Amino acid sequence: MNHVRVLPFGTFEPRYNMALDAVLLRRAASGQSPPTLRFYQWSRPTLSFGRSQRSLMDDLELHSGPETFDVVLRPTGGAVAVHGRDLSYALATPFPCSFLPPRPKACYGAIHGAWAEALRRLGYEVECLPTGQRGNYREKIYCSLTLSAYDIVSGRRKVVGSAQRLSSGALLQHGFVLLDEDFGWVRRLLGPAGEDLAQASVPLSDLRPPGGRLDLEPFRRALLDALQAALGVEFQEAALSSEEQQAVEKAAIEPSE
Repeated sequence: MNHVRVLPFGTFEPRYNMALDAVLLRRAASGQSPPTLRFYQWSRPTLSFGRSQRSLMDDLELHSGPETFDVVLRPTGGAVAVHGRDLSYALATPFPCSFLPPRPKACYGAIHGAWAEALRRLGYEVECLPTGQRGNYREKIYCSLTLSAYDIVSGRRKVVGSAQRLSSGALLQHGFVLLDEDFGWVRRLLGPAGEDLAQASVPLSDLRPPGGRLDLEPFRRALLDALQAALGVEFQEAALSSEEQQAVEKAAIEPSE
């Protein structure tokens, strides 16, 4: 049985979130940290840019508004993601490994298949897009405006999307699902693009079955159970080591990505 560490759930500063994901990737590659999964939230609204979009961070036109928000660079690829009231995940592991498919793109299918199964069991009508679906990230700079293979959708609106990075023998995959978002701050911040994002995305609150409610901890446990069954792993909850914590704090102050 493969063992995967699960970090305690928490809400963190945006820069800390990205520093932690980057450190887990780097340490998984060197064998200093075990395969690790975590679920987390963001302390304030955030735009996260894919690592190939660094130049866009300074050029993106943002409209002034009353909201406090952050802009961060992810260690993974993909397009700009909008984080408000969402649940994010990150899986960092040496790669290849025995519990994931040997091709990185197929890992999307394995992980999203488990996500979709958990959502359906909770009463949400969702599906994974087929392998032939190709995203148009060169034309659309926002994650929610493009649909790719294995994205989880309701109709043609995105529910769950993910991004990856394969680096020095390790894989980092992370993504998020919107829980409850009115997109007001997104519209004010991004103008017409914000309206497009609101129409292309759908939070779980809009898909909630009649009489149903979304409790975060049972939802997280359902995801863990589905992933455990799909990947054939045993999750073990444990905290960061003191060495890992120091590395993350240093990376959050002096990001290398």
